[in-house]
Amino acid sequence: MRPVIGIDPSLTATAAVADTFQGVITTKLTGPARLDHIRAEVEQCIIGATTSVPPLIVIEGYAFGRHNQAHQIGELGGVLRLMFWTADLEVLVVPPKSLKKFATGKGNAGKDLVVSAVTHRAGRIFDSNDIVDATVLHAIGHQILGQPHCLGDLPQTHLSALDKLTKDNE
Repeated sequence: MRPVIGIDPSLTATAAVADTFQGVITTKLTGPARLDHIRAEVEQCIIGATTSVPPLIVIEGYAFGRHNQAHQIGELGGVLRLMFWTADLEVLVVPPKSLKKFATGKGNAGKDLVVSAVTHRAGRIFDSNDIVDATVLHAIGHQILGQPHCLGDLPQTHLSALDKLTKDNE
């Protein structure tokens, strides 16, 4: 099986989920020091998940409707995407609406519904909604690769969320 890493990028709580680990990267740093810290921690996640086959990175795309801190989250996205590109990693970008639709069948689902649906399907409680989102991204990667994942068999309403996804380098 090809390894998959789901990443929910955030300036305050970047979540990463892989087959062998899950975690949230937090820091009180600001500015370039924060960006460098998050980049280094995500890089360690990739190194920890990499076997003889490079992982597929599945990252949540930008929430264009959120205007607070748009520039700063854009900086983080750019730093991470440059790191993935430099390492020649395959990256799949999942818009927030597609993440929600894959998890719940509805692209406009609220956070509570996403957490509830994923908790029910995965059969476990999650520490944060950041881990929930990264778990969904991880499952999307496995679904795209035709590999089993923790959300099990999903109905077509959920799977249709994958129809228009593109790789970051396309």
